Amino acid sequence: MAQPLEFRTIKPTLQFRSDFERVKKEAGDHRLDTPLLGVIDRLAADLPLPAHCHDHPLSGIFEDCRDCHVGPELVLIYRKPDAHTLELIRLVHDVFRLMLARFATEKAVPFKPLVPAITTVEAIEEARRGGLKDFADSTALLKSLIAGD
Repeated sequence: MAQPLEFRTIKPTLQFRSDFERVKKEAGDHRLDTPLLGVIDRLAADLPLPAHCHDHPLSGIFEDCRDCHVGPELVLIYRKPDAHTLELIRLVHDVFRLMLARFATEKAVPFKPLVPAITTVEAIEEARRGGLKDFADSTALLKSLIAGD
């Protein structure tokens, strides 16, 4: 008999909540919900993500974080600080990465991006400080995000 999955507690940062509202407004409907919840559920259950999500660790000040693609141009930055917690740091468009890929293809990269956006740094620091609101699963998280709690 298969063991039931144990889910990590899901803790979104304030910046993730803000990102979700912005992305949701831009999408204009619920197209985001299903893929995002699918990724969050797999992360919370410690299941591997599909290859198309391109899940990978980050470096530098992000060394305890990872990112993965929720959609073609949407990236989730998250961390798992312990065996019981999944922290959702940011939900950002991948435009910057697309721009870098174009520059790399054309061999004309005018700069080397080393400094993350201040909002991303603040969201990581918020997660590292702790005290984020807990959610037992992605459905409870989504209800809270939609309600604006």
